[in-house]
Amino acid sequence: MNDKHRILAEEMLKQTAEEICMKKKQHAFTGRVFPVLMIIITILVTMFTGCSRTRDTIPGPSGETEPEEDWYSGMIEVDVGNGETRWIRAYDSVPVSMLKADQFKETDGGYLLYTGNEYTALQGIDVSTFQGEIDWSAVAADGIDFAMLRIGGRGYGSGEIYEDDSFQINFQGAIDNGIQVGGYFFSQAVTPEEAREEADYAVSILKELPEGSVTMPIAFDWETVGDYEARTADIDGETLTACAKAFCARIAEAGYQPIVYAYRYLAYEMYDLEELQPYGLWISTLDGSPDFYYAHDMWQYTENGVVNGIQTRVDLNLYFIPAAPAAEPAEQTGEPAE
Repeated sequence: MNDKHRILAEEMLKQTAEEICMKKKQHAFTGRVFPVLMIIITILVTMFTGCSRTRDTIPGPSGETEPEEDWYSGMIEVDVGNGETRWIRAYDSVPVSMLKADQFKETDGGYLLYTGNEYTALQGIDVSTFQGEIDWSAVAADGIDFAMLRIGGRGYGSGEIYEDDSFQINFQGAIDNGIQVGGYFFSQAVTPEEAREEADYAVSILKELPEGSVTMPIAFDWETVGDYEARTADIDGETLTACAKAFCARIAEAGYQPIVYAYRYLAYEMYDLEELQPYGLWISTLDGSPDFYYAHDMWQYTENGVVNGIQTRVDLNLYFIPAAPAAEPAEQTGEPAE
């Protein structure tokens, strides 16, 4: 607390004491009540006065002033949506995002388009059996470049692994209409061994597809489910990071491009992004704000997209491909022409 706040607090407490004195006279307080109140006020004044020391002038053991411990050392303040901020861990080895809000514009159809120069951005969707029957010809005609298809998942209660009922038909429909395909597995792994099991299951399905047909990443999509009785309810960040690494390593070994899906809470509070550096990052900020602090490869910007050929609302994504560096002018040799 600074001096201005301390003086204000003392004035308020003195005023309170004067008011108590007046009330004492008016209501004939007993001699025992007033001394007790004065003791309480004295203690409060002492507490406020003691808090008036600034953070950088705390007396040390030698009597000299020593800086107080910085509570935010090694942290940065970031936007977390809805005008709110949060202090999070600062990573020295994790690159910062170059995306800025003024690099995007919204089309009449509700798509976000990237207008910057650092990337080429592909427009995509992620779908599962919940989107029902999809007219992939209409989807392609509506400007969709890629689709992340749910390959399968694990039950958050039973722990059983399953294939998405619509994966095969969605894959064929997308491929037949020139849409690039990737996939995601809805994980509820609680150990790295379970994560590897999920990756192996996904790979077993992908290997049945035509060679070279999967050109987009395969995602580890672990999410909280809002059920206190879920098998994943008590997982910690260290374990979750280990699960993501185990899944991604297996996917990479099989020849596919792994990526980790995360919304702000998971990315900022649970995952160790330094440990996930070898793999891609797919970030979800469904308020349409590209404010995630660290660099990421894919951005899920809304869950309320409208795409021709899909009867339900659908998630919309942008996949960022770094632009090739500009070629340097060729060195000229020989004599200039006359």
